[in-house]
Amino acid sequence: TPSMPKEQKGVVSSFTAIVLDNFKFKQLKENIAFSSQKIKILQFDFTWLDVKFQKDEFDFVITSFPKFKDEKEAKDFCDKFFYQAEFIAKQGICVISFDKIDLKYSRKYGIPLGFKKELKIDNKSYFVYVF
Repeated sequence: TPSMPKEQKGVVSSFTAIVLDNFKFKQLKENIAFSSQKIKILQFDFTWLDVKFQKDEFDFVITSFPKFKDEKEAKDFCDKFFYQAEFIAKQGICVISFDKIDLKYSRKYGIPLGFKKELKIDNKSYFVYVF
């Protein structure tokens, strides 16, 4: 199970946010500016992450899955996501989802589940997975 990164004195952290659509890109850009954080923002389709980035280029991948319209869309997304995430993440992957995730896709790409927890906030359920 990956551990949380430790703050290191004298080391500047580098964060990159990747978003899919214009609305989320604009929202995130405004939030980052408001918080004065130094985060690089990129916008493009995640299915090209293995072309855009090198193997193990990121220490961690942290994401929230969208709501899916049906089971087929969820399966296709999960298959593509775990393929890409396994390629670019060196230490760990965290996913927050509105629905349970079919773990056969993480297993397909050799990504073991380290932690799973259901959180209830304001009568809504969220599932947190750490691989």
